[in-house]
Amino acid sequence: MGHPYAAENELKPPETFAVSGNAKMQSTDQVVDAILRGVSRRQATILCDRSSAALAALAGAAPWMARLITDRSVARAGGGG
Repeated sequence: MGHPYAAENELKPPETFAVSGNAKMQSTDQVVDAILRGVSRRQATILCDRSSAALAALAGAAPWMARLITDRSVARAGGGG
């Protein structure tokens, strides 16, 4: 069996791949663990990995920088910016 989102990925524009960068699919166990940990800590935002947490922190502390990074990724993919 192929990648579970292979058909969906065929429809995604290049900008979507550019923004997601090197993000990898999380396993079901990783997602469940993150949800349970986040709920037990009463967290409003639950993230599965450090790169997502870093981006969320950047967006909170310096939203202009997060937009700049995202806009540059989209522009490089050919979607303007």
